Amino acid sequence: MTDYLVSYGELALKGKNRRFFEKKLLQMIKERVQRDHLKITASFLYGKILVHSDESPDTTRSLLSQIFGIAAFRPVYTFPYDYELLKERLPALLAASMETRNPHTFRITAKRAFKLFPIDSMAVARDLGSLVLSRFPGLKVDLTRPDMEITVDIRSEGFFVSLDKIKGAGGFPEGSQGRALLLLSGGIDSPVAGYLAMKRGLATDFVTFQAPPFTGEGALNKVRELAGVIRSKGSRRKGQLYIVNVATLQKEIIASCKPEYATLLLRVVMLKTAAALAHVKGYDALITGDSLGQVASQTIRSLAAVDAVAGGFTLRPLIGYDKNDIMAIAESLGTMEISNRPFQDCCSLFVPEHPATKPEEALLLSESEKLPLQSFLDGLRDHLSSESV
Repeated sequence: MTDYLVSYGELALKGKNRRFFEKKLLQMIKERVQRDHLKITASFLYGKILVHSDESPDTTRSLLSQIFGIAAFRPVYTFPYDYELLKERLPALLAASMETRNPHTFRITAKRAFKLFPIDSMAVARDLGSLVLSRFPGLKVDLTRPDMEITVDIRSEGFFVSLDKIKGAGGFPEGSQGRALLLLSGGIDSPVAGYLAMKRGLATDFVTFQAPPFTGEGALNKVRELAGVIRSKGSRRKGQLYIVNVATLQKEIIASCKPEYATLLLRVVMLKTAAALAHVKGYDALITGDSLGQVASQTIRSLAAVDAVAGGFTLRPLIGYDKNDIMAIAESLGTMEISNRPFQDCCSLFVPEHPATKPEEALLLSESEKLPLQSFLDGLRDHLSSESV
């Protein structure tokens, strides 16, 4: 069994709300462990979470590095609360490690979480540093950039000694900031936006829009796979994918509305529908993959006009990202290959030849009023299906 001490990062700054975030993080660790059927347990220590694992180091480190809310974690050697015993056993622990590390310099960092321990942190660091120098005369102290940092965490439960610090995903635990509904297309951007929203603490589900027969089962399967990949990056055991058939409204846009406004009108339809669904299902916000200026419908004037007509509360995690940034994240998530498959969504199938880039809000509103949108929303159940992902 290997032990790990988990550090929180941003969560530690939450003052009176800190305990809520700590409990949510512990819940998410346990939920991920149960979902992946792993032999790992987790419990609170003061200011930390202690993880016990019967899994391989690679499996455990992969798990902990993916859980949102974990800033960093350390594999630790646990010693009883006996300082003399720690000093007796520490050299053997270091000797075994040095065979693979071959360090030339070191630093001792002591952290006294248990304030009743009679020796302060600096004195512990000096004492243990002297011990290491006496046993390993080839080592030198480097307090700035050591080859090896020996961290000693002093607690009532014992001494926790670590030689490694591993970076976590950061952010906030899923669900700690509320629930959101991601408008998920088959493209590159929206899956990345969903992942970033999850990282900021939103429990995120998905809504996609289909227009059969213009979009087929291939396009829907592509979205299903993207939803599954993004959901798997979090800790929840399952997510929900809502599927809305907007074929009737898309036909009305083509038949009745100004062609240069077609894409913006479809976005109004999607956002209004998603907002209605979010209201019924108890979501706090919508998420889109918009990136400022990337396409005609994502100019500042277009986004402002669509928001004014559609209403609802929409988050855009990618608003300041350029395409190369987004593609790099998509590659790291494993969604890039899926998004590049040649199945088009209902947005990309009906792009006008000359789309409006500086739309008039009043004109967009008057064009949207040509659509039977309210009756569509009143009968939304007839156009909606859902499934677990």
